Amino acid sequence: MKTLFSPFAVLLTVVFLAASCGSPETPVDSESETVSEDLVYEGQEEIDAKIADRDDFAKWDPLNSLIYTHTDGSTRDASAFLNKKEEIVKLLFRFSETQTGIYGELVFYVENGKKFASRETYYDNTLKTPVFVERFTVYDKNEKPIFTKERFAEYEMDLENAVFKMAKAKDCSIAEALQVLREEGPFETTFQGFASNGEMEFVIVG
Repeated sequence: MKTLFSPFAVLLTVVFLAASCGSPETPVDSESETVSEDLVYEGQEEIDAKIADRDDFAKWDPLNSLIYTHTDGSTRDASAFLNKKEEIVKLLFRFSETQTGIYGELVFYVENGKKFASRETYYDNTLKTPVFVERFTVYDKNEKPIFTKERFAEYEMDLENAVFKMAKAKDCSIAEALQVLREEGPFETTFQGFASNGEMEFVIVG
């Protein structure tokens, strides 16, 4: 098992980017169309099999990022799952925005260094009626979105039973998740010193 964590607990204060996939659309204003529950796309059986394979956590080696906390309380962190060649096959990105109240998780399914599917699950608190959103997107070999479906629910417990609707194909960027995992860009850290609370020692980076 590999980890980016130091042997000490980590305190971080950094400035980071906005949520990877941009501002979420409202259920009313999005380009969704009500369709049959049986939404299909080309190569679905093969892609579903790849996703199921990557969801079997026991098969892969985990790699965790640092947990980044903004001065306003917003957070970012990521977890990757690697094959025997240490290639990413699945990447989880968790985020929370203190100012807007939006929080959630992005999941990217990867093959040969390129995402072939993504799943966004988040709480949108910016709408007149806040909702939980789940959006699933499939990409071609050039990582261009070719299929997107989404569903909404007022309560998180109801999201799993909500009906998916077809939506305009929407790209969900993996860039910020990779920056968090690799400590790049605004997530690059520098050593600031040590601190202690009498029981534990901390490495302070910023």
